[in-house]
Amino acid sequence: MTRYFTVQPIAVNSLEAECLSSILQRLAVAHGVTRHQFVTSLRDWWKAEHGRYLPRCEELRWDGYSPNVALAVEALRDAQNADFTGCTLLALKEVCSANCIGSIAHLRSWCPGCFIDDVTSGRPAYDRLVWRIQGYRRCSLHRLRLRSSCPHCGGNQASFASRKELHLCTFCRQNLAAKISRAEYSPRPEFGEEQIESLVRGMGSIAAPHREPIRQFFQGIENADKYVAKHLGDILHNRSLPVKPQLTTLIAVATHFGVDILQLITQPEEAARQVALDVNRPPKARATRPSSHLRQKRTAWFKTKLELAIQSGPPFPSTEALCRRNDYSVSAARNTFPRLTTALSKKHLEWKKGETSQLRRKAVAAIAVFSEVRSQLTVKEFVSKVCVASGAPIHMVRKLIDYNQNEYR
Repeated sequence: MTRYFTVQPIAVNSLEAECLSSILQRLAVAHGVTRHQFVTSLRDWWKAEHGRYLPRCEELRWDGYSPNVALAVEALRDAQNADFTGCTLLALKEVCSANCIGSIAHLRSWCPGCFIDDVTSGRPAYDRLVWRIQGYRRCSLHRLRLRSSCPHCGGNQASFASRKELHLCTFCRQNLAAKISRAEYSPRPEFGEEQIESLVRGMGSIAAPHREPIRQFFQGIENADKYVAKHLGDILHNRSLPVKPQLTTLIAVATHFGVDILQLITQPEEAARQVALDVNRPPKARATRPSSHLRQKRTAWFKTKLELAIQSGPPFPSTEALCRRNDYSVSAARNTFPRLTTALSKKHLEWKKGETSQLRRKAVAAIAVFSEVRSQLTVKEFVSKVCVASGAPIHMVRKLIDYNQNEYR
C-alpha cells in the first residue's frame, strides 16, 4: 500500500524523460487538488510519519539539483515506493554551482507537437526534463520552438494552481498545443541543443562525476589561461576557472570545444586529450554562444527593463514575475537593484490592492443582483453565478456570502 495514488514516471533515462514538477502536477490532478495542496499534504504526512521536514517550495525548481529537490525525492519515495531521481538533475549536485543558477529555466516551456503526440497516443500529457534546462529552446523531434505562453490568452504557465492536465492552460483552460504556426518551425539546431539532449539521455549513467571538471579539462589544454581570457570570458562569467561551474557553463564549454558533455563531467582529462589530438586535419570551427547581452550589458539591459516596468503604468508586474519573464535571477535582481525592485514591489502591491477592492465591489453588486434567486440555488451554483458576473475569485465570493448569511440570521 502506498500513501497516495501511484503515478509512474514516463520515459526515464531517455530524451523524453518526465520531469519531477510534471509528476507532482499529475499526482495532484489524480487526487483532485492543486499542486500546492498536494505538496502541503505530503509535507504534513512526512513530518508526522517520519519526522522529516519538506520545504514548501513552489517555484519551478523541483527539477534541479538543490537540497530541497533531494528532500522532495525522498518524501515521494517514502509515500510512493518509487524513485524519481531520474526525473531531476540531482546527478549534478556535486558538479555544478551550489546556487543552482543557470540550471532550471524560470518559465515553464513546452513543445506543442509533443503534447499532440501525448494526447493522440492516449497517454497523459507531461512535461519533459529537457524542456526545463536553461538554454533549450527547440524540440529536435518536431523542429518546433518551445512555447512559454498560452496561444489563446497569452498567459505564462509559471503557476500550477490549476487542477487540470498539463496540456491545458492554467487560466483559460484551453489547449496549449493549438494554433501551431509556420513561424514556430525551426529547422536548424540551436547552440548547446545537442549537448543538453546528450546530458538528459545519459543522466542515469553519471555515477561518479569529477568534482572539478572545468579545471581538470583546461589543465590538459595548452595556454588555457590565455585562451579563456580571450574567448571564454563571458561563458565563465569573468572568473578564470571556477571549481563548480554553472550548468550553462558546462554546456557552453562542451559545445565550444566539440566534446561530449558526459565525458567532460565524468572524464575531463580524456575530453582534453581528444581536443588536443592532431590528426592533420583542419581544426573544427569553434561554436560561439549567441548572446545579445554580454557581461555588463545584461545587467544594464535588465535595469532598463525594471525602469520601464515602473514607469509604464498599471498593471505593474511583481519582481518575481518580471524576472521569470526575462529569465533573470530574482536574488540577483534584488541584490543588484534594491531601490528599483523595492519601488516595483510597492507599485505592484498598491495596484493589486486596488484591483482586489474593485473586484470586491463588483462581487457585492453581483450578490445584490442575484439575491432574489438565491434561495432557489445551492451555494455552489450561487457562487458560480456571482463569479462569472463579477470576475471575482471563488474565495472572495465565498467570504462575502458567508458574511451576508451571518448578517441576516
